[in-house]
Amino acid sequence: MGEDKCERLDPVTVKQAAEELNETSKTRKNALKELRHWLKAQRHLQNVRTDHSFLVRFLRFQKFNLESTKTVFDKYIHMRQHHSEWFQNLDIQEPKMRDIMSSGYLIVLPERDANGRRVIFSRACSVDVSKFTACDIMRAHILTYEALLTDEETQVKGITYVFDERNINLSHISIWSPSDISKAFSCCEKAMPIRHQEIHFVHLPWTMSLVFAFGKSLLSKKLSERFQTHSNFEKLSKEFDSSILPEGYGGTVSLEDMTNSWIQELEDCREEILDLDRMKYGLKKGSEAKRKTSVNSAQKKNKPENSGILNMVKSVRKMENRTSESA
Repeated sequence: MGEDKCERLDPVTVKQAAEELNETSKTRKNALKELRHWLKAQRHLQNVRTDHSFLVRFLRFQKFNLESTKTVFDKYIHMRQHHSEWFQNLDIQEPKMRDIMSSGYLIVLPERDANGRRVIFSRACSVDVSKFTACDIMRAHILTYEALLTDEETQVKGITYVFDERNINLSHISIWSPSDISKAFSCCEKAMPIRHQEIHFVHLPWTMSLVFAFGKSLLSKKLSERFQTHSNFEKLSKEFDSSILPEGYGGTVSLEDMTNSWIQELEDCREEILDLDRMKYGLKKGSEAKRKTSVNSAQKKNKPENSGILNMVKSVRKMENRTSESA
């Protein structure tokens, strides 16, 4: 099961974990013991990892609240099982995955930001919507999350995002169905044990304002308040050290070199990520039926109607047409 220590964490990060996550050697040791004891009694959670690095990411995500940790852990395994098209066989050597990662759409920068966090950098216009689906995009994001979570410092400090939204248009939005959008936001915020700290959007077209507002509405108030928009990268540089970004964005290292560096990181943790597929979520038919009824009820109550999405897309299209006519 591995040592219940934080040997990989430097003193500064250990202090941060104590102050922000209620983590001490004693709380960690006791929580891991209780969590492992609980897992033994959960027969529906099969072949789950019980090593230190895997379990502690859930405890840190929930600031060592054991009951909340159990809920997220169960939800994570359930999500992997029932949305296997997103979570299973996340293989950087699979041609389509390799292709989307090589496109420069989504990378993690080699250097950390001023707060010691890894930074996810994304260029929406790099996605070829004639080649990639919403499922392909989500798989790339989840592979990235799983790779980042293998690092204990990232478990503590969380991640920062920088999204370059230049040249994004309706075609990039229309590949997402309403259910995909709801599922994606629920998965990223509530089922993946990763701390989303700063979220920067740069060059967001005004015609996408409705879509942006809709996306924020699906998130908790706490997370949605971390969204920041910047008209250009010069404005971003006032709040973010742009020297760690790719060349052309304020840095000196080419996007191609950064992309290759991130792909190598994915290669390095490939086996560990693929091994996650061994974990299974099984329930008796009665319990599964009860769960599905509960989920369907919640979806009917909370999920946006298709007509609402269509109206929003029509509004965006009208704004784009007006912009084109006046140009």
